Amino acid sequence: MSLLLSHDSLSSQDSYMPVLFHAISILLASLSVLWSVKSIELVNSIVVPFFLVLIFITFVWSLTLEYAGRGIAFMFSPDWGEFANPRMWVDAISQNAFDTGAAGGLFVTYATFMTADNGVVRYGRLVPIGNNLISLTCGMLTFSTVFSTQYQAGKNETEILEILQDNGPANTGLTFVWFPILYRQISGGRILALMFFFSLAMAGFSSLVAQIEMLVHNVVDLGAQRIPATIGSCCAVFLLGLGSALNLNFLENQDFVWGFALLISGLMLLYLVIRYGVRNYRQTLYNNYSTDDWHLGILWQLLIKFVAPVEGLVLIIWWTVDTIATSTEKHPWYGFSPESFMATFVQWVGWLAILFIANRLVLRYHNRGRTSLNDEERTPLPKEDELGMSHNKDESQQQYDTFQSTESAH
Repeated sequence: MSLLLSHDSLSSQDSYMPVLFHAISILLASLSVLWSVKSIELVNSIVVPFFLVLIFITFVWSLTLEYAGRGIAFMFSPDWGEFANPRMWVDAISQNAFDTGAAGGLFVTYATFMTADNGVVRYGRLVPIGNNLISLTCGMLTFSTVFSTQYQAGKNETEILEILQDNGPANTGLTFVWFPILYRQISGGRILALMFFFSLAMAGFSSLVAQIEMLVHNVVDLGAQRIPATIGSCCAVFLLGLGSALNLNFLENQDFVWGFALLISGLMLLYLVIRYGVRNYRQTLYNNYSTDDWHLGILWQLLIKFVAPVEGLVLIIWWTVDTIATSTEKHPWYGFSPESFMATFVQWVGWLAILFIANRLVLRYHNRGRTSLNDEERTPLPKEDELGMSHNKDESQQQYDTFQSTESAH
């Protein structure tokens, strides 16, 4: 077991297989984006429900293991001192934002495909709830397995906690070590493990396709043809992911830096909503426009305008101060260890500068040489008073389709 969980055994530096599979994944994703996105949707409509059923069955079985109750009890016994640790809050918000796609830009791009019939508020509530329930189930499954196997091996709770803490860079050990150990104890476990990891791979692949489609869609909006945009986007994604495929320490760094960066992205989106007007945003783009969605209440308005920005800023400042104050000679805050302040800050500032310059160049030069829309050709976004009268489904849909078709034509 110690061999399985050791850093060396989890390192990919001595093998180019991760690079090979990284390339294969990008290639398949590019083909899916180019020709048949619906094919992956059809596959996932079967694989993902099967994946959820398999997780539920495995979870129920794990609860029957000897000493599984000790793992569950430990999981739901909070260490209150950790609530004063900003890193715990950073990890929690980063994980939840990554799982749900919050502030990642994916839904901003895909919103261009949505109509008044799409229940954005409904999905915005159900997706986080479903995600967190599944995460909670997987956590209970993992703790049941770890405590059961390790107690039977004669280890005490302190030794078990040391094993859990040494789960490899970016928590790679939690899935790729403990789930095979669990399935090894089940009759027919090899087949179940094969189906589990195949389903997991397909779920991850669908996310990769969605991310590449997001990038391609934005490049096409800049005037590029879809095939060159797809090829260029996939090459860029491959190069950006190459470091993580070659070295898990690099993966650990990227996982932390850009998971945490979702908080920065979220604050930027909050600023846009606040700048537009939170009340107008809530009423105009949701309550008055949607034809079949849940009502977005005033509580959301208060959370967006006051609570969420304060929480985000406080957490960033708290983490910064704590990281600098608790740094050591071995891991100084100004060093470039995987999760240091300086490594995080430099990458944030660097990419923000690159994106800012790129946006300025696009705004300045992109429209040159292109035929701009005349004022008569432009179809304005529906105004609030117009949207207020658009409760009729056909009328609202017609407004959206007119705007969408006009923008698509150019």
